[in-house]
Amino acid sequence: MTRETLRADKFLWHIRLFKSRTMAQAAIDTGHVRINGDRMERTSQLVHIGDVITMPRGDEIVALRIVCLPQSRVNASEAVTCYDRL
Repeated sequence: MTRETLRADKFLWHIRLFKSRTMAQAAIDTGHVRINGDRMERTSQLVHIGDVITMPRGDEIVALRIVCLPQSRVNASEAVTCYDRL
């Protein structure tokens, strides 16, 4: 079962884009993560299915469309089913 909304930092941690929630919060706080083209203002900002998250990962910019919001941290094979890479 999935949720309708989820905190941005928890979503990024749940789908294993960051090793810890603290690291996800730091990326958001420094302004590196955007949602639907707008810079995320706070880590508690809610994300919804269909939102597009854009952020740097290594040498590239990653854009993801949210497909589902998992209840908890999922394994790597399940994590890739939670978003479409654009």
